[in-house]
Amino acid sequence: WPAAIAAAKEQVDAHPDNLALRDTLAMRLLNCTLWHMNAEPPRPDEAAAVLSQVVANCTNVRTMATVAAHVSSHTLASGGIDPDGTAVQPHPMILGAVSTLVDAALSICAQAALPFDDSDLVADLAAAHCDIGCTTMVLLASGEALPTVFCQPPQLAMWALTTVPTISERTLL
Repeated sequence: WPAAIAAAKEQVDAHPDNLALRDTLAMRLLNCTLWHMNAEPPRPDEAAAVLSQVVANCTNVRTMATVAAHVSSHTLASGGIDPDGTAVQPHPMILGAVSTLVDAALSICAQAALPFDDSDLVADLAAAHCDIGCTTMVLLASGEALPTVFCQPPQLAMWALTTVPTISERTLL
């Protein structure tokens, strides 16, 4: 992974305006993040560090939504119960990174109307937000980030189902 990521970073540095190269880097970082999250034992700090690079480098809304949807479904991002029955609390840095990706993607989406064919990415963002319990990170005056719930996941899920015109089968499930 380090060699593949380093090569992608070199290409992005050589061609900073090439969005396809940035997407390639983001997807390699996503795969590395998932590798750390699925390791035995999981390496949440390493996963959070790699995921923060996605936040810093990704500007494509579709890619941001894809990364958020993949990472948010993991227990290190959303909490839940491991297969062995152990309760897992979300890792605050991973939770914060997913929240930041979703917020950044929604901010970009708010700047212009989405084409009908791209509306599925809003469903991916809604699914990611539901996975993390509709938590968003609020920056306090002290500079500390505080997770805050802005609605309940069933409310956001119902909004997505009734409002988003196209939802892929994977996102719908």
